[in-house]
Amino acid sequence: MNTQTEISQPELSNDQSVETPQPPDSLLPDALPIDDSNRCQHRFSNRTRCRKLVSHANPRFCPRHAALPENLQPADLSAELLKDPDDLNGLDGIYDFLSRLIILQVQNRISTRRAAVLGYITNQLLRTFAAIKRVQAEKGPQIIVEGPRSHDD
Repeated sequence: MNTQTEISQPELSNDQSVETPQPPDSLLPDALPIDDSNRCQHRFSNRTRCRKLVSHANPRFCPRHAALPENLQPADLSAELLKDPDDLNGLDGIYDFLSRLIILQVQNRISTRRAAVLGYITNQLLRTFAAIKRVQAEKGPQIIVEGPRSHDD
């Protein structure tokens, strides 16, 4: 059998109020900022971060996650992506950059996130080129035609 006990509280009149004792503010601990710069940057599939400390050899990951293939990337891929930085000044250079970027991503030498960021930046370059060409086309050559003036004196 299920018996329930009902606890009754005394009813309060309108001029009475229930006050719970509050500790003084000086006794409450201040919220300390969490310094997690020494924590491993690896994220699990449930989006939580690894709790281990970074290794001395790798400033971003703990020894276990530093050994994962996706984390074994060289920091500077500019030599492989760009033969000459001035190549990005034209459409052919951007095409070559994107083709090299695809190859590095397929070979798993660059992370998908990093490739996406570089692709986005390249898209912004293409939009800038289009805007520059549009402004140049709007200016066009200026032709000034002056006819004979009439003097009404």
